[in-house]
Amino acid sequence: MININKSSIEEKSIKRHKGIIIEISQKTDVSIPKEYYRTTYSECWKCNKNILLFTWPGCRDENEIFRPKEPLPKTIQFRYSKTAGIKYWSNTCPYCGSLQGDFFLYSEPDSPLFGFVCGDDTIKSFDSDMKTLAIQ
Repeated sequence: MININKSSIEEKSIKRHKGIIIEISQKTDVSIPKEYYRTTYSECWKCNKNILLFTWPGCRDENEIFRPKEPLPKTIQFRYSKTAGIKYWSNTCPYCGSLQGDFFLYSEPDSPLFGFVCGDDTIKSFDSDMKTLAIQ
């Protein structure tokens, strides 16, 4: 019987995730914030290139347009979405400039942030959220 150590699998996932986001950061010249913004990656829906995606505490609050903290990653922009019919803070592709819509990012079962709920603005929540994103 093979003994699989869950913590070593998680550690490998976290290390792999960090490596991928560092590589994408270097290719796109998009900095990885050290706090507040949770970072993951996905393919742009339009140009199919790997890009960084950011989420932050309160960004999914549908009752208000929540302005993220400065400094914003350069791919977070206040843009109009034809699909949603409103302007909101959104991820954009550094290659083709396409808005990466919240529905695509959070609501599709195979989307990169499906089911993810960002914690509050604390170091503990940040660390926990980054671990969740890496393992997801």
